[in-house]
Amino acid sequence: MARARPRLAAPALLAGVLLVHAWLLSAWPGSPARRTGGAPVLQVRQIEPFAPAPDPRTPVAPEPTGVPPFSKETPTVAPAPAPGVQQPTAPIAAARPAAPAATEWPLPPAPVPAAALSAAEGESAPIYATRPPAAATLHYALRRGTETGLAVLDWRPDGGRYALDLRGHSGGREIVGWSSRGTFDETGLAPERYVVRRRGRDILAANLVRGEDAGTRGGAGRITFSGPAREWPLEPGAQDRLSWVLQLAAVLEADPALARTGQTIVMWVVGARGEYEPWSFEVRTAVGPAEAAAPPPVHLVREPRRPYDTRVEVWLDPQRQHLPQRLRLASPPAGDALELQLQAAAAP
Repeated sequence: MARARPRLAAPALLAGVLLVHAWLLSAWPGSPARRTGGAPVLQVRQIEPFAPAPDPRTPVAPEPTGVPPFSKETPTVAPAPAPGVQQPTAPIAAARPAAPAATEWPLPPAPVPAAALSAAEGESAPIYATRPPAAATLHYALRRGTETGLAVLDWRPDGGRYALDLRGHSGGREIVGWSSRGTFDETGLAPERYVVRRRGRDILAANLVRGEDAGTRGGAGRITFSGPAREWPLEPGAQDRLSWVLQLAAVLEADPALARTGQTIVMWVVGARGEYEPWSFEVRTAVGPAEAAAPPPVHLVREPRRPYDTRVEVWLDPQRQHLPQRLRLASPPAGDALELQLQAAAAP
């Protein structure tokens, strides 16, 4: 009997240890038994099966976001301000539009398509006798819309070549910058390069290539451009959009009979943007009083041939070798007319 007691003591000791652990667990803060005031509660969680992967061919409805569907005008979302950058408290004023650039005679908003020149096909211009005026520097009052300023026309024939420049400024800003360089031939002025400039830099140019330099069959001339990728055959007596003024003076100096009212002078004129067609000038000089000491200026008008085309009016002074006394050029409704009124003339 003495040997059986140690065997009974081991289970009793184990039961005592379990009771002490149970009491400690029930007294521990936050235990289930303490929260419910009874025995520990068994918590059961249901495990949901994995959902099958969506079929990529099945359309998926967008999640509701509170933003209406995209329309033609998608709202712009402003980016979040960067950390540490102070945001303006008042709207930022819109930038002022850039000042109009210097251009040539008022032009259409885009180069004239070849189809628009189909009416000019087959037309030719007469060959006139010419007597170019002597060198001169002409000063003009300039007006374009509400802008006013000054312009200078500098004509410098030198042997077999010439240089012709027109510069106009308003409010310290150049609004006209045109140059023509060339030679003389049996038709009068023979321009080789016409340039439209802005702030002293060439921005557009027409090149009138003549003779063997043209690289064409028979040495026929051609016209190329710095901008448009087009080429025209060079007609005899063709002028650019600045040299025509001096060519008219040379024609009337050689043949004053052409200054009678109703007469017409025709010449091909090329611009720097690819336009090239005959310009027809009609003499519209008003008959002055018989007792007038000096003949009136010769008033010539070139009417436009299509919308946005240039309408030209020029008054040539017979007492100054038919140099231009007044110019007016307009391309309604493209913009304001450009007007020049002679103020002074002098030899260079």
